[in-house]
Amino acid sequence: MTATPIELDVSQWQQIFCRIGVQDDKAKNAIVTYAAAVQQVRQLPNNKTKQEEFTEAAQNFQSTLGQYILRRGKSEVESVKAFVERDCNEHGDYRRLSDIAVQTAALSPAWKQAVCVAEALSFVTPGLNDLTAKRLRLTLGNGHGISVLMDQSLRHEVDDATYEITPKPLAQYRDDEQKEDKRTKRVEWWKNVMSLAFKGNEDQKAGEAALYAHPAILAAVAAIEAACEQGEKVLVFGRFTRPMQALVRLLNAREMLRCLYKWNRHWPQEVLRKDDQVNEDVAVSAALLQLEIGKTLENVKALLKKQYGELEKQRDAFRSNLEAHIRDGLMQAHLKDKTRTEALFKAFSEVLDVPVEVSDPKITARVLVARAIQETLSPEDLEKPTSIALAFESIVTAASDTDEGDVDGDGQLNPTEAGKMWSALMVRLKGEFGRQEGSFARLMNGNTKPHTRRLLQLAFNREHANPKVLVAQSMVGREGLNLHEACRTVILLHAEWNPGVVEQQIGRVDRINSLWEKKLANALAQNFPADALPKIEIRPVIFQGTYDEHNWKVLMQRWDDLRAQLHGVVITPSIAEHLSPEVVRSINACAPNFSPLRRQTPSLNP
Repeated sequence: MTATPIELDVSQWQQIFCRIGVQDDKAKNAIVTYAAAVQQVRQLPNNKTKQEEFTEAAQNFQSTLGQYILRRGKSEVESVKAFVERDCNEHGDYRRLSDIAVQTAALSPAWKQAVCVAEALSFVTPGLNDLTAKRLRLTLGNGHGISVLMDQSLRHEVDDATYEITPKPLAQYRDDEQKEDKRTKRVEWWKNVMSLAFKGNEDQKAGEAALYAHPAILAAVAAIEAACEQGEKVLVFGRFTRPMQALVRLLNAREMLRCLYKWNRHWPQEVLRKDDQVNEDVAVSAALLQLEIGKTLENVKALLKKQYGELEKQRDAFRSNLEAHIRDGLMQAHLKDKTRTEALFKAFSEVLDVPVEVSDPKITARVLVARAIQETLSPEDLEKPTSIALAFESIVTAASDTDEGDVDGDGQLNPTEAGKMWSALMVRLKGEFGRQEGSFARLMNGNTKPHTRRLLQLAFNREHANPKVLVAQSMVGREGLNLHEACRTVILLHAEWNPGVVEQQIGRVDRINSLWEKKLANALAQNFPADALPKIEIRPVIFQGTYDEHNWKVLMQRWDDLRAQLHGVVITPSIAEHLSPEVVRSINACAPNFSPLRRQTPSLNP
């Protein structure tokens, strides 16, 4: 049983059959024949012979594999069927794939030089065991290579005062200087040239700030902020930690400056964080330049401190009535687990103003719960006891595992169990809500604890709550999380090789009762024209002129093959632009269908 039986190529069908102990030569032949027929009908879609060969191969593929496979498709979902009926297009594509393209020709001179250096490295590194150079040329487009180069050059500056960063002309390298061959010398020369581009000049900044000026990150920031301005949230997937961290910090810095200087809104932060892990000064300095705000870093720090005092006054007013609001709401609200929630509320009431940790007397249960609820609800809901009580239940549920704390297994929390459970919850809530930094954008990676992931999921699914942007590492965020209630835009920061992985990523927002379904229902009710219907937005960031672009082309080809095998899309939208709707519709109608609800007999009759 697998939702996506093939991902990379059709040979995976055979791998599945081997795992279940099936030896079927007819199935093997049907798989190979169908894959070939798909390629041929894509190349010559108007050729009647190729159409007939395709429909015969599709019929054989479906009848032969049908005894092993049951698979429902998205085309059977009511919202998708409603979209196709109104859209009247030949492929019913309710998703829109639109690139966030970084045009090499529009880059600054320093970045153009960096792209040219990466291209040069691609010619001189084959056969050499230089991992830094290889990583640099392969990942220049997504920022990972840049951070590696920065680490190397900065380490040289600290550890070796005699390190020569300025490359001398290649002609000055003599064969007797080193035992390395000329190609190795050329690699070192080009790496030094690349280092120069990031040592600091009017186009580039040194150190961490180089990532805040990376063209792909800036392009992603522009697309993310444009979506957020429409009142929607954005889910971003990436693979490399350093660029993802830079994206999150830059988004938060820019949003903070807009709140302070453009919208006159409070920002939940008193000081800029500066420690061994994070230096927010760098991100804020970059944002000041990008947004052209005529303020200094010291101006920002002074305003942060002043406005935070005003924010705390508002928080105090809410905290003072918190216990009463939750108690009143618990009596009125329809709770999912009334007994457990009431037991935890009682435990909360008993330690309301007790510090969670002796070392930090300001952080109490009242402060943490109030902050968690305030970050979860809209200003209007913060005045409703029922909404506050439901938020309290959602928060304690997200921060704990099912039946956690029920030591005796009777399905309830007695006072002792509830007290111990509340102590554990306070530690978790402090980790999430005890920090003083903005959360417009948040990062979810391998270091993010399970209960923090659930809290992030809870907040991300609420329209008015932060984070508005969730940047998730692919291995962590692509499975097991429902992130669809307030988001229909997925930005792919780093290219994948496996289209099945991308389908999983998009699947976080392409779910039943999603924001897209709600917007579609509203659009249909208002009789929107077909070209104004909302879609799920898929936006890959593609740094043109780099290896990144090649990576995306390979992924797109594999993705097209996947859709032909599993989704009934043989003639893709890009091919369909040059064909009549009747031809596209008739070919796609012949695609195999393994749904248990409706078995079809492929036919080329339109």
